[in-house]
Amino acid sequence: MDYIVKILKDTSNKKIVESIKKKIIYIVIDRPEEDNFVGSLYNTFHMTLIKYFDDKKKYSNIPQYIIPPLLRDRDVFNNNYFTDTTKYDFCTVGTLHEKSNINSMLRAFEKSKYTLIIAGKIHSMFKAEFLMLKQKYKNSKNIIFYCWDKGISKKESENIIKKSKFGIRIDKPVECLSSKVLNYICFNKIPIVQRIKTHELLFGNDYPFYIDINPDNSFKGLNSVLKNINDDNIVIAKERVNIAKSKLNINNLLENNFSI
Repeated sequence: MDYIVKILKDTSNKKIVESIKKKIIYIVIDRPEEDNFVGSLYNTFHMTLIKYFDDKKKYSNIPQYIIPPLLRDRDVFNNNYFTDTTKYDFCTVGTLHEKSNINSMLRAFEKSKYTLIIAGKIHSMFKAEFLMLKQKYKNSKNIIFYCWDKGISKKESENIIKKSKFGIRIDKPVECLSSKVLNYICFNKIPIVQRIKTHELLFGNDYPFYIDINPDNSFKGLNSVLKNINDDNIVIAKERVNIAKSKLNINNLLENNFSI
């Protein structure tokens, strides 16, 4: 990013700067100090974030989202990974930290008929709490832990997602399309996600498996989701995941000038 910033600040290369601004691929971690830079690039690709600008009126003719290019095998978009022969009912895969609300998930699934696998890397600041939770729920046969300080490989992560029916993602309520949700969509898994504008953009307002935007309400939300699992809602959710997968296909994004 520093290199891109230097080029953009070089007033002697106006043509190059304007060319970059017309279509720029920008991969970034969402940090406050970058907001000003990102805000000036209204047609920017972003790896994991969809950001809603406050000044939409400024560029009313341009979609005000930073859309992630799914930089993976394009064959993924041509495969349907929905299957009735799954090993796990629910999974959450990725970096586990205090904002992941693992405690709420464990409470919701403790006496559930559904299986849950929690897999990924344990954030160092969350390790002590995680180990206590793991000990507390060690006798819950429907809860599987596959977590390590070093994390798990990409192949392991994808295999767990492929073997699951639903994928859970809970975090702080920001307008973000996380890499976790991207992976769930790529592999045709039904995401259990907070109701934020980003997710409504992809799945619609009436998607049946939203939970409350406030992560503090995630235990109640997960209980509600578990009660709402039925054939009709699963059919609706599968249709919405297919639509979202089509919207996020990198080929479609390029053809549609980054618009979804």
